[in-house]
Amino acid sequence: QRLIRPEGDGYLFGHALLRDGIYGSLLTTRRRALHLRAAEWYRQHDDELYARHLDMAGDERTAKAYLEASRQAAANLDFERALVLATRGAEVAVEPPVRIQLNLTRGDLRLQAGAIDEANKAFETVAHLTNENRIHCRALIGLATGLTVRDRLDEALNALDRAEALIRKDGDDALETELYYRRGDILFALGRAEECLTAHEQAEELSRKSRNSLLEIRALAGMADAYYAQGRMQTAYGYLDRCVTLARQEKRLPQELGNLSMRGLTRFYDGSVQDALEDEHESIRLAARYGNLRAEMSGYVDLALIYLYTNQIDEAEQAARRGLELARRLGAARFFGDNLVAIGEALVLKGRREEGLQYIEHAYQAALDSVPTHVAPFILGVMARLTTDEERSSWAITEGQRYLDQGSLS
Repeated sequence: QRLIRPEGDGYLFGHALLRDGIYGSLLTTRRRALHLRAAEWYRQHDDELYARHLDMAGDERTAKAYLEASRQAAANLDFERALVLATRGAEVAVEPPVRIQLNLTRGDLRLQAGAIDEANKAFETVAHLTNENRIHCRALIGLATGLTVRDRLDEALNALDRAEALIRKDGDDALETELYYRRGDILFALGRAEECLTAHEQAEELSRKSRNSLLEIRALAGMADAYYAQGRMQTAYGYLDRCVTLARQEKRLPQELGNLSMRGLTRFYDGSVQDALEDEHESIRLAARYGNLRAEMSGYVDLALIYLYTNQIDEAEQAARRGLELARRLGAARFFGDNLVAIGEALVLKGRREEGLQYIEHAYQAALDSVPTHVAPFILGVMARLTTDEERSSWAITEGQRYLDQGSLS
């Protein structure tokens, strides 16, 4: 009774030291045999414990078992566990095909968690391991996605150009759809609205042929971005509503999170303020729960803007400060300006004019240091509206118009 005690349908050791001592006294061959017996039982009951026991037995099936366990954890929305399993699998994998799949999985999960540098390393590992055009292309698209978050947009476009050359050799419609979607995403950030629409139209056409729900969801999101960039908010909302609805039907949580806050923003521009706030709060809640830093940051950026325009000034400042914190954690410099300008405007409206104007100046500099076409004209508009310096206001209007003439999201 001191060695073991009943626990449900089984037993537990009375102390961890007892367990470790007994385990350590087993001969290696005996220990391995017991782990294999345990693995065989768990094979039909628990993917993770099946993989763990194979691992402790040193079995050659271990890496593949970790891959399946990781995929199952992701399907169950336990993305943190999925990443742990994929990482361990990649550490023990010997066969290149399994190592490749584990690193692709690990890269996708790290992107979702906001660990961009680690994600890029995983995709680069795949690119070096494979000789298959399709896999190499998949890795380059993943790398381009990470580079986009880091605002290394020229490098991201270059990676997609390399991927496109590989696709042409194999004619993979699914990868081509994703490639056009990612290219459109970058062109959106650069404010190149017509090119953005062209890329997303190509993605949408291919997605319809594929009958693949994930590709269709992404294509709908891309078309929404393209029309948003042109200021066609009702059309953008229509695409986003279809996108979010389909993502929910197909239980594609990452895609739902990636587009819910944007749907909220288009609802706001259409005058549906309460619906907009509900989308933003739901986006932030789910993103925080499942560790999606990018989606959480986007929610706070949009929420700060909505709060400002509905005269909820303290809430706007709080949302923008949280958005800035997340943008810094992600290394997403493109979004520093969005948050800094919202903090600045909130401070001015609270009577702290000089401090607020300093934040707005910092926001403009942050925009210049990253992707000016993303938000610089908007910041200049806020500056022109809030400064008491007529000369500075006139300069801001002229400079903002110059950016708009060049092409800008603002």
